[in-house]
Amino acid sequence: MNDLSLFLPCAAGVEDYLAQEVHALTGRVGEDLVAMRGGVRVRADWREALRLNLHSRLAQRVLIELAHAPYRNEHDL
Repeated sequence: MNDLSLFLPCAAGVEDYLAQEVHALTGRVGEDLVAMRGGVRVRADWREALRLNLHSRLAQRVLIELAHAPYRNEHDL
């Protein structure tokens, strides 16, 4: 199955706790799970994305990155 790039935003100061929760739910570690300012970035498959969406108590959302490109202003969208 193909992995998705997910970002799980959370309240400030909760990123490390969310990373622990994501690890407990998915088993992901290392480069597949990175805590950053404002949330956690994780590589996961669809089943894990659904599990995170249903069971995470700390994530505000489960966002899937559909594309990645440079951005200068609103006209680039």
